[in-house]
Amino acid sequence: MIYDNNNTVKIGDTVQLLHTNDKYTDCYNEEYIGKVYDIIPIGESIGELFEEKGAFTQIWVNWRNGSNFAIVTQTGDKFRIL
Repeated sequence: MIYDNNNTVKIGDTVQLLHTNDKYTDCYNEEYIGKVYDIIPIGESIGELFEEKGAFTQIWVNWRNGSNFAIVTQTGDKFRIL
């Protein structure tokens, strides 16, 4: 099941990245599985500093392949909880 809303994921959950709009991240090899270590809601005014429209949430993950970056579902990232 695909989860793309931030209300279901919790710190400590293991997740798998299924889709991202980041052209440098290849999630088709199933190499992006990791543990959520922080969830940060970003307010609308701060979001504008990052050139995002409106508020968004960063779901920070320590990926097993050594990468460390956030899932942001408002930009089209899709993931599932394992």
